[in-house]
Amino acid sequence: MEERSLTFVERTFTVEEALRAREAFFTSASTIVTPVVSIDGQIIGNGKPGPLALQLRELYIETLLVVCLVADKADL
Repeated sequence: MEERSLTFVERTFTVEEALRAREAFFTSASTIVTPVVSIDGQIIGNGKPGPLALQLRELYIETLLVVCLVADKADL
């Protein structure tokens, strides 16, 4: 992430903080990066997936493809 100038802070937050955010997302191994556009019917940001979530999703997929290609070449 350093090459993209991204800094991550992992901490607890309140629902009120999330509702005031410009964008929100959650991550997991199976969902990768999933934008959250509302909580309990209340819109977050502009109600659309934000640019950071979309950028992180793209970066994850690009990295996964590179890892798979390297692993595939190692098996040759």
